[in-house]
Amino acid sequence: MLSIYAEVYCYLNYLGETYNEKIPKNVFETIENERDPSVYFNIDDSTNLEEILSIESLSPLAALDYEFWCTPEENKEQ
Repeated sequence: MLSIYAEVYCYLNYLGETYNEKIPKNVFETIENERDPSVYFNIDDSTNLEEILSIESLSPLAALDYEFWCTPEENKEQ
């Protein structure tokens, strides 16, 4: 479970402030505090996310997308 938090944390670092500021501070802090700090990888535009992110990390990322990043119109489409 700690590595899932680490993967999500690394991906959030890649996304940057534009996305991170939309997440409630306590949610971001939970991800940051629960992650395994020994697991870190740098993601850039050339990174193949399928090779780095586990299938288990997609659920929390999808939840963040649905709850905080999508517009209400986009949520209706999903």
